[in-house]
Amino acid sequence: MSTYNPYRCFIMKDNNLFTYMHDEVKLTSQQLLLNFINYIEENKKYPIEFTKDEGGLIKEKYMIYFHKMIDESTFILKLANGKTIKFHDLQESDIIEEEASDFPYIYVIVDLNWQLFLFQYNSKVFSKTSVAKNALSALMNDFFLDYGYTVEFDTVNESSEFWKIKDQLEDIREVKFCFNSPNLFGGIFETNELIKKLSDTFNNSKTVLALKNKNGKLKNINKDNLQDPLEYTSNGGGSWKIEGRKKAGQKFKAYTSEGSIKKIYVDSLENIKKIKSEIDDLNNELSVKQRRNESDDKEK
Repeated sequence: MSTYNPYRCFIMKDNNLFTYMHDEVKLTSQQLLLNFINYIEENKKYPIEFTKDEGGLIKEKYMIYFHKMIDESTFILKLANGKTIKFHDLQESDIIEEEASDFPYIYVIVDLNWQLFLFQYNSKVFSKTSVAKNALSALMNDFFLDYGYTVEFDTVNESSEFWKIKDQLEDIREVKFCFNSPNLFGGIFETNELIKKLSDTFNNSKTVLALKNKNGKLKNINKDNLQDPLEYTSNGGGSWKIEGRKKAGQKFKAYTSEGSIKKIYVDSLENIKKIKSEIDDLNNELSVKQRRNESDDKEK
């Protein structure tokens, strides 16, 4: 049984990048992701070419390989973390220390519909899932450089954990939300409207909402005021942080969405029904909201 942690991938236009190609083509974020997947499938891996040092060791730190396609919107990749290992080779008259390249890997399950990436947790390959996420982000940003886009990954986490933490705190010093620009969720969250307006006006790729009281006396931190922005971030649209203390006199402590990331369990990559079911569950809140919005639009 393997544990997987879900992240949502946002693809954002970076006007600071000079685009060498593709500039005239306007693609959706899903189409851009599909281009990335198709490129890996066609070439088997990314980067395509290995570079080696004088000793013949592969220089690339991270590599991604295509594993298989489940259906037209679901794929499985292998993400490798390159290392140099030492071993001892028995010679005729001596024992010689040698070095070799080693590329242990994890699986990454990709859902294109809602840009969901499930990273297998294996501390022997990557110390934390966030390190694996950063590795894939680096590879994808390199690929999308010519398109003039950058990628951001944020956790899909338990929004209920935010309220559990909040209810344990006597004093709250800060509540902070960091939102990615709205190019994935559309109008299914009310928060989306504000973020889009700000992004259209200022060309910002992130929006930060920070509520602070240095004495820890923030008030009205409740669902009526914050449930919508919390759901936006908890579904992978950004991140949240709450800082407070449980009793007066204690030190203030920060709690983050990264620490509340969801976990799913997959017994086998051959169990397609289980994989699709887990993906559907993770995307369910977004799908329900989208259908509700579409229904409301038809009635207008």
